[in-house]
Amino acid sequence: IHHRIYLRTHTRSGTNSVAYLVAIGKGLKMGIFGYDKTKLKVNLKLVQNRLNLMKSKEAALVKQKKREIADLLRGDRMEQARIRVEHVIRQDWMIEAYDVLELFADLLVARFGLIEHEKALLPDLREAVCTMIYAAKRVDVKELKVCAKEFLSKYGSHLSNDIEKKPDQDVNARIVQKLRYTTPEGTLVAQYLQQIASDYDIPYEPEPEDLLVSIIFKGAGCS
Repeated sequence: IHHRIYLRTHTRSGTNSVAYLVAIGKGLKMGIFGYDKTKLKVNLKLVQNRLNLMKSKEAALVKQKKREIADLLRGDRMEQARIRVEHVIRQDWMIEAYDVLELFADLLVARFGLIEHEKALLPDLREAVCTMIYAAKRVDVKELKVCAKEFLSKYGSHLSNDIEKKPDQDVNARIVQKLRYTTPEGTLVAQYLQQIASDYDIPYEPEPEDLLVSIIFKGAGCS
């Protein structure tokens, strides 16, 4: 509102009207008129609480699904067990992502004074900010989306495009990996099934092809 009144006043008088129009254009492009530092800080704190609750919820669901998978193994229903395990693996990936995002939210709250007083995105905060913006499109957390919106209002909407084009450049590598929707490898599925079978004292032998790939990976020094 204030910048619109100021614009009308100066346009009538002709004083620096062209320069101010240029400044307004740049400001709108950068999004600075929509930035709300209080809203950002409040939602960064809310993100921490929400992620902590979601981790607990996901962990409880994983525990329940592992019991269900154990029942499938007892009944020799291997295909169903393998499909269920893939879901469990993705849930574990999401829990790991929540952990990383919670740490970044904590960091940004601790260094909020720098965000508040520095116009440009500081190199020390770039990974944290870019990771939050990237994750906001892939994680169903309302408060995280609000934070991303405020960051883009402060630093410019172009940042979102830059992140999507080259996520490996500024986004935390673990977040990119854990939030990428891919089918878990057979070796990982076999490892999960083995662990569940061991936890519930159920005899289990992995599929030969999974065992072969696992041996190849171990021989190459991978884990």
